[in-house]
Amino acid sequence: MLPVFVISLADDIERRTLISRAMHELSIDFEFIDAIKGKTLTQEELSHLNLRFVESRENRKLAFGEIGCTLSHIKTYKLMLERGIEWCCILEDDIILDKRFGAFIERLQLNDLYGFENDILFLGGQNGTKASKYISRSVWNKKSISSEVFYKTIKSEKYLYRTCCYLVNKKVATKLINLASNDFFLADEWRYFKKKDIVNKFYLADFIKHPIDLVNSHIEKERAVSYATSKNVAPMKLLDSIKNIVNGNVFLLWIKDTFVLFRTQVRRLYL
Repeated sequence: MLPVFVISLADDIERRTLISRAMHELSIDFEFIDAIKGKTLTQEELSHLNLRFVESRENRKLAFGEIGCTLSHIKTYKLMLERGIEWCCILEDDIILDKRFGAFIERLQLNDLYGFENDILFLGGQNGTKASKYISRSVWNKKSISSEVFYKTIKSEKYLYRTCCYLVNKKVATKLINLASNDFFLADEWRYFKKKDIVNKFYLADFIKHPIDLVNSHIEKERAVSYATSKNVAPMKLLDSIKNIVNGNVFLLWIKDTFVLFRTQVRRLYL
């Protein structure tokens, strides 16, 4: 059976209890990965992380929770390599599971994943994001894997968020570990990973959900504070100024949204 890892804070007993119960009901063996708390990192530990480039890309300071999240996923990638694991399923502890996930894991064979070694396979988790409606799912390029259908996403990396449920191969894991040693990143910088040729393609299914209400999200709470308190870490570019003007005008925003939605549908027809 495919190794299933659940990233979870060791002291979050409530979440661990809930997801353990769900896994038991689905008869799935899994292993907790103790998540790294960003707030507990020492200044010395933080000094070893090259945050300059990622903060420039985000144009803000990273929240401690975001740093901890990335380190937790890197920790999982390193565990894969230490154990010689070819493929694994990485989950976060706030996802919503049902019998479809159980059937997927039960029927999945490693042969089903042949040819996807340089790709990321999302099991879902895009529900509730403002950008999800802009994700183009290919009409032509869809793959049946185990009991589910995965659609290749077309030029949609900037609209893909979260790291709550995905399959990753050791090839991609190795490249992410190497990248982190010189250029720290947010765990869900999928667009950047594509640009750096770390990930070739992204495939998306839709059988795992993420809670829409993020009131209990540890990272979202910290990220909100980061956005509110961070000063720009890079000068505002002309394009950023134009975006601010568009986003501040209801009519221009409607035109932009209509255009992007139309482009999303057109891209579905790309090969």
